[in-house]
Amino acid sequence: MKKLRLLIGFRRDGCTQVLLRYGILILALFIAPLGGWTERSGSQSDGLPLKPTRTLKFTTDEGTWISTDVSPDGQKLVFDLLGDLYVLPIEGGVAKVLSRGMAFDTQPRFSPDGRYIAFVSDRDGSENVWIMKADGSGAVPLTSGKDTVFISPEWTPEGDAVIAAKTGVVRNSLVELWLYSIANGEGVCLVNREKNGLTALGPAFGADPRYLFFSQKASYLPSWRPQIGEYQLAMYDRQTQEIYPGSNAQGAGMRPVLSSDGRWLAYASRFHAETGLRLRDLHSGEEKWLIYPVQLDVQEAQHASWDLMPGSSFTPDSKFLITTIEGKIWKVSVPDGQRVLIPFSARVEQPMGPAVHSEIRVDDGPVQARRISDPKISPDGKTVVFSALGRLWVMGLTEGTPHRLTNSDAGEFQPSWSPDGRFIVYATWENMKEAGHLFRIRANGENKPECLTENAAFYGYPTYSLDGDKIICVSMSRQSWIEGLLSAPSGDISGDGDLPRAELGWMPAEGGEIRRITLLHELGRPHFRASDHKRVFIYQKPTGEPTNAWVDIETPWIGLVSVRLDGSDLRRHLKASVFDEKWPADQALIAPGGDRVLIEADRQIYLADLPPKKLEEPLMLSVSNPDPTNLVRKISTVGGEFADWSNDGNKVCFSLGASLFQFDLSSGTLKETKVRIEMPRSIPEGIVVLKGGRAITMRGDEILPSCDLVIEGNRIVSLGPH
Repeated sequence: MKKLRLLIGFRRDGCTQVLLRYGILILALFIAPLGGWTERSGSQSDGLPLKPTRTLKFTTDEGTWISTDVSPDGQKLVFDLLGDLYVLPIEGGVAKVLSRGMAFDTQPRFSPDGRYIAFVSDRDGSENVWIMKADGSGAVPLTSGKDTVFISPEWTPEGDAVIAAKTGVVRNSLVELWLYSIANGEGVCLVNREKNGLTALGPAFGADPRYLFFSQKASYLPSWRPQIGEYQLAMYDRQTQEIYPGSNAQGAGMRPVLSSDGRWLAYASRFHAETGLRLRDLHSGEEKWLIYPVQLDVQEAQHASWDLMPGSSFTPDSKFLITTIEGKIWKVSVPDGQRVLIPFSARVEQPMGPAVHSEIRVDDGPVQARRISDPKISPDGKTVVFSALGRLWVMGLTEGTPHRLTNSDAGEFQPSWSPDGRFIVYATWENMKEAGHLFRIRANGENKPECLTENAAFYGYPTYSLDGDKIICVSMSRQSWIEGLLSAPSGDISGDGDLPRAELGWMPAEGGEIRRITLLHELGRPHFRASDHKRVFIYQKPTGEPTNAWVDIETPWIGLVSVRLDGSDLRRHLKASVFDEKWPADQALIAPGGDRVLIEADRQIYLADLPPKKLEEPLMLSVSNPDPTNLVRKISTVGGEFADWSNDGNKVCFSLGASLFQFDLSSGTLKETKVRIEMPRSIPEGIVVLKGGRAITMRGDEILPSCDLVIEGNRIVSLGPH
């Protein structure tokens, strides 16, 4: 057991039980030779649902994202190419295939004695670590995960276990380091969330088997918005289970590779717009660029399923690093960085499933609106205005035929009625350079739109005050909007909850300077209740990551709040939540009478009756666990968005796709009106010739190295040699 402790150590967390439970088996593993491992038979693609019906064949001397490893005797290389594994003499030449088939085999690593190769494969239907003999025979699975992703397997120096990064196929799953015994495949977690809170990739060993190098990133850093430099090198002490930092490079520390003599550490790091390999002298601690650039890393990826960089390897004499640069395999001299090409030629025979052919019609006809946004019912209840295809439309609720409100080419959004129904105010957006403005136009479409704002910026949710003499809106500078757009997940800043310099303000109804009311956490929609025309309501979601802390009623600026038009007397009214009060709803709107609230959550519309006088006190509402005393109920059927109250508070309107819905509170009926809007499609005119390009045609395997492409309108009419 002393030897066992030296090699992997005992855990003081949940993994301790695994070690104790399988202690005898693991101890036997370290005593037994690798020759005790037994082969199992099976086709390479037994577990794959797709069966091959054709084969793509070609010969290549380059590849993309090639991981390579040097055999312990220094005589040959193993590398992956298009999901197959190949072996190659160290001097280069014709590569010999080791695995071939529809399964995707990657990231091969020689065992310390050179007799076996560990690699990652999906041949059993899920991605797992496999082991085969060095000649490609006798492949067997080492792990048996389902819906798993394994990354960068690495042999322990003793050759009796494989360490690999492991994660799930679910987005944002944590990446952990696991050790798997060769004898029985049992796994032991080395770097996990409970103890270390890390994402861990690229395990590697050097001369001292006690220390395992890898790349780490703290789990609290958001995976949907990774930043350069978040990954850094770390060292795991197999005896004490401690983790020590190994780098603090501005461009990150990725994919460590160590020489067997204990002298050198090579790792990838970003500098400016390129990625290179750094070389550290482990004796002196000095560092320099070994070779720069090589190829771009993927540290901004949400899921680095093939690690942050391709695998590399030192030669056994520690004098050269074998790595890939620009699709080729190179021998890089250490420490001077001189490189020599290792030429290779690989015959690819890639089996594929049946070819899928489908006719795709390019439509030249009118464009049909698939979504209407921000519908608002007129004060008299007879007309609705909304935005579709970036234009404003008005439609009688009885006739159901929409009409353009303006003839402008600018994008028109988020309309709102004046209290007397004479005007409609709306926001425009031209582009990132021109930004937008607030406009108003007469509801009958007469006269031209009037620009109300003095400065171009982002404006949203313009709303008339109840007396009609002010317009309340949210605003951001053009630069702030761009910054928020670039920093938000999926380019949607409306739900990020951490916007720069968003403000709530008001201006005279005839236009002019905007006066700030208060700063905002995000873009909420201002609205009023009839009993207090000097107080504006707005719904704000919490900033940063959603956590249980947001339900703390003492936290300001979370939920539905109100404030006077001069920015004073901030009040908190209610919080609407979903998913067991752990996630804020998307929107909450008080009814004009103040006795009800509309809640948008998870693309559904909910209605809640408020207890008398309860709005003056902080109130909690949950749509996933409705409180019977508050009568929370869902009024949408298949879904809904852009909910709003009618002027008298007796109806609710919302949209979904190209349908307008009206919910009558007195009768409890829901009416759907399908809105059909068409606009002419923009089709280019004239003839364009693209000259001198390389084309892969659809005529068999024809490739034209230099051709001309003639386009008339929006159709290719001719293609031929230049």
